[in-house]
Amino acid sequence: MGVKTCEELIRRGVYLAGVTYKAADTKPLTDLKTWLRSVALGWPWPDIMGTEIVTLAAGDYRVGLGLGEDWATSRYLQRIDFPLMILYDENTLPDKVLQQGTGSMVQDEAYIPEGIPDRAGYARIDNGGAIIIIFNRKLKTALTMQIGYQYDPAVDYELDDVPWYVNDDTMEYAIAWKAAEAKDGPTAANTLKLEEALSTKLRNDKIKIGIIDSFTLKMNRKPQLT
Repeated sequence: MGVKTCEELIRRGVYLAGVTYKAADTKPLTDLKTWLRSVALGWPWPDIMGTEIVTLAAGDYRVGLGLGEDWATSRYLQRIDFPLMILYDENTLPDKVLQQGTGSMVQDEAYIPEGIPDRAGYARIDNGGAIIIIFNRKLKTALTMQIGYQYDPAVDYELDDVPWYVNDDTMEYAIAWKAAEAKDGPTAANTLKLEEALSTKLRNDKIKIGIIDSFTLKMNRKPQLT
């Protein structure tokens, strides 16, 4: 993460846009959180990736993760990272569970075959930070699975929080761009200049900080809602 708080970033960002800082104005913080969520969805940043080890019981074919769910993480989840890994003992290599779109999966439990799953799909639950994973087979016996995910740490940020994103300068330009857009309009020269500068900074950050082998990370860009 960077070193500046949201408030410090906002003060500098609106200054770059030629806007007076107003402590009571909540829009810049909302804009910053929205931008951070968009950035999180657009790239596999290591800072916002997590892993959970879960044990599934015989007969299970669904598992919930995220806010309001029974499993370990209470983070605000945005996507599941595939493949999932079925774990055995130290002498056995894990099996991979690959991604399948939930729309093409059998939803009726009565018609789901038993066995070890090799495909799974997922859907966000009411866009509320929880995700349900649906497997293509019901388990005949219990098994342990490693599930990777991406989450959004920014959802509950306040002014005194330090954002997860690693480059303060880039966040300041994100705030400046949105402030200029609100002040001058989306096609104004200053707005477009700040937008172009932000795009360059974000691209450079991906090269310096992000996971370059992103083609190995299978992402569901638009998970189906339940």
